[in-house]
Amino acid sequence: MARKRKANGNGMMLLGVLAGAAIGAAVGLVFAPSDGENNRQHLSEWTASRAQELKDKAQSTIKRE
Repeated sequence: MARKRKANGNGMMLLGVLAGAAIGAAVGLVFAPSDGENNRQHLSEWTASRAQELKDKAQSTIKRE
């Protein structure tokens, strides 16, 4: 007889945290004191920077293995 794995809820907790972070970021952008053009420019630069950091970390991890 096959055993069923009992879900511990960690996945749902992570999903909730990520959803809360996304909602918080969206609200922060809506109520930010600068105009939309500056916000979009800043967000674009920030995401490009984070994407490059992620790529660099992934490449260094691959090189170590």
